[in-house]
Amino acid sequence: MTDQELLIILDTGGEIAVPYFNGDTIQMDACDLEPTEALPALKNFLALSNEQRQSDARHLVAYCKLMIEAVGEEVLEDMEVSEVTAEKIWNHTQVSHIFFGKLDAGKYAAETTVYLQIEGNVDWEPEHGLQMSWANGNKLVKAGPFDGHPTNGHAYAKPEYDRYVFYGDTKESSTLPD
Repeated sequence: MTDQELLIILDTGGEIAVPYFNGDTIQMDACDLEPTEALPALKNFLALSNEQRQSDARHLVAYCKLMIEAVGEEVLEDMEVSEVTAEKIWNHTQVSHIFFGKLDAGKYAAETTVYLQIEGNVDWEPEHGLQMSWANGNKLVKAGPFDGHPTNGHAYAKPEYDRYVFYGDTKESSTLPD
């Protein structure tokens, strides 16, 4: 897509094919930011590949395993799997839409940063679903239950939690970026 076509989708919303998700078409909300401000993050995100998605699966596996520990093995029965693996986790994830956020330079961001975020449903946690957030559209900084915050540091009001992509309440259940 051309920059002009992307700017129109950023301004009005619409569907967009996303290589990260195997080229699946995903609804994008009209951007609350100026479209030109969000455009670089969108272009960066559209440059991510399905291979990167497969690498990022480990963060969702950690999220799912934490839910299994909290709720019990019936989560696996509901998912109709015997174990959670990076190869299978995306089969239990349904992305519903893309949206954008921004943190100004300060306590939660070293510099002003635009975040491309996705919201979706996951079979292992139907109540809170999924949120993933990429700083500048190309660095995965958060994966876990939906809370609307672009980073874990912002969500918990503890900037030190930004070191984790998935924050699972303990160091052992959390994941670090690549």
